[in-house]
Amino acid sequence: MPSLWDRLRMRIRSLNLQRRNPFALGIQEIHAGDSPTVDVVLVHGLDGHPINSWTTDDICWPRDLLPRLIQHARVLSYGYGVQDSKNALAEQLLEHYATNLIASLAEHRSNTETTERPIIFVVHSMGGIVLKAALVHASKATEDQLFSHKQIYISTYGIVYLGTPHQGIDIAKMATQLINVAAIFTSINTKFLRYLEAHSEKLQTLQAEYNLISTDFVTKYAYELYTTRHKTGIEMWASIVPKASAVVPGAVNAESTGINADHINISKFSSDTDDGYITISGWLKDMADAAPAAI
Repeated sequence: MPSLWDRLRMRIRSLNLQRRNPFALGIQEIHAGDSPTVDVVLVHGLDGHPINSWTTDDICWPRDLLPRLIQHARVLSYGYGVQDSKNALAEQLLEHYATNLIASLAEHRSNTETTERPIIFVVHSMGGIVLKAALVHASKATEDQLFSHKQIYISTYGIVYLGTPHQGIDIAKMATQLINVAAIFTSINTKFLRYLEAHSEKLQTLQAEYNLISTDFVTKYAYELYTTRHKTGIEMWASIVPKASAVVPGAVNAESTGINADHINISKFSSDTDDGYITISGWLKDMADAAPAAI
């Protein structure tokens, strides 16, 4: 009889065939800004999309709402596809997505002559893990080698984490639900699920490396207050990324809050009167106003 992981892998592959959703990889500009002095960079999560992950009711809030509040921000979005490769380890894939994020962003900023512009990252779910690995990589670059990567680290002022599993997730409980219901993440490499297992050694190692540079950034953590439901309406076992995982205890220069949304919708707002949007956009405005003088 196939194991739980074998059944999960087969289910994910089956669903992936049913819903291919190609999109542009790398960095794309979704709002140019009015004489911009700061870059807001979005990084989606597993099975995410550079536009759709931030969109509900045809409103992509970083493109359609945020510019009303922060006119001087250029908004960029990073797209990456998590493929189910039999030959790639999760650590190798994570390193690839992380270094590609830094390289793509560095190239875009070089091409637009904005290499010294302050950066604020907004990351959802696994996108936060990708970003942490990216900034650790960038921090180790030197003036002699990959200085353009180092500039990303130097220019980063703040980060907003939306439902990022810093401490991992309870894979055993979630996997059973994913098999029986339909995957929340349908095109992922299942090795990433193992990588994200609660308190995994790999996550702890990455967090330890990131802790060495984390005080260089203003940090905001948002966690989901609702359990996640699939489109069938069947409720998942609990919050996908609970507060205990979404907030790093003892983090310096950090603030956290709960958002009245589930894991999928914590990154989506359809109105500037949405409580979650008011909180997140307020954080971003404070950062955007302070960043030019600080970087």
